[in-house]
Amino acid sequence: MVRDRNIVELSGRLVRDIWLRESKEGNVYGMVTVVVRGKTEKKVDFFEVFVWNKRIIDHFGKHLKAGKKVIVRGELSKSEKGVFINVFEDYGIMICVDVRELKAKAGAGEEWIRELEEENKVYEEKLKKYEEEVSEEGVERELEEGVEVDVAG
Repeated sequence: MVRDRNIVELSGRLVRDIWLRESKEGNVYGMVTVVVRGKTEKKVDFFEVFVWNKRIIDHFGKHLKAGKKVIVRGELSKSEKGVFINVFEDYGIMICVDVRELKAKAGAGEEWIRELEEENKVYEEKLKKYEEEVSEEGVERELEEGVEVDVAG
């Protein structure tokens, strides 16, 4: 008989660089946001990921930058603030590189890096525009509902 298990796996891009935080108990953890495309190009979902594995933070933290394609494997958890993914395993976050792309770009190192940086800029611009739209919609909805909103903050 197969046991019930809480495992989720996502493939997407990091929205921003990893944020390092410290828990009340003094444990260091990381936070990343992963954007995942839906079935259509316009549908995207954002997932907050908490990285509790010190090895990942120590060894890969400096590589967890905005725009990087990653695979996240962890446990789904839900609280009053939303749904989160917790990563505990050593291989809970993997940074993806397409081998075909590497072979095609062999010997063109600097040019390839510039192309990746440009691709990241495009993703950041799209994400910023999307976040602004979502933020504006949220403020408009709250104003319609009569909730006081601090727009300056």
